[in-house]
Amino acid sequence: MKNIFSSQWKYENMLLYIVIVVCFSLIAYYHLNSGYSMSADSKRFSRWADNLIKLNFNFYDFFLIVKSGIRPHLLFASVPVLLIALCKVIFVNEWQFAFLIFNLSFVFFSLIIFVKSLLLIKVRPVLISLTLPLIVASVDMLIWPKFILSDMIYAFLVLLSVYFIIKGIIKDKINYLELSIIIFLL
Repeated sequence: MKNIFSSQWKYENMLLYIVIVVCFSLIAYYHLNSGYSMSADSKRFSRWADNLIKLNFNFYDFFLIVKSGIRPHLLFASVPVLLIALCKVIFVNEWQFAFLIFNLSFVFFSLIIFVKSLLLIKVRPVLISLTLPLIVASVDMLIWPKFILSDMIYAFLVLLSVYFIIKGIIKDKINYLELSIIIFLL
């Protein structure tokens, strides 16, 4: 047991990879079993995606739509509406399930970016392996990925920007182009 917590343990990276796969598998299994969920915002995004499809993905005309009720006036809605519209065009009747898969892929890559960020600041892999099960047990991981919403997209983009900032600080050179693109997508 003493070897596992030493900084010289040769299997700590392998343990980390196994824990990442197991943790993501548990999250994915839970959400794939429970299926997707549509909220009021999900239905609004779906209507907006239908409008975007009718306008042949012309965002300029999309944001000029004048309607009673809530209209797509916020630029922040562009990314999830675009992904939903693409899912509707490509996967037709199974678009909600496809979006659930997108959300789960954002969860997977968020876990990877979280781990890479911690590795950049020299946190030992065995300690990271101990934190990942806490993320699996998090209420947010058990609720939000199944919703047809923007939460997982933006959580991923925030983690990605934090990773680029950490990487830039360590290398003493921040890549402002990468950060600008991510901030634009946010």
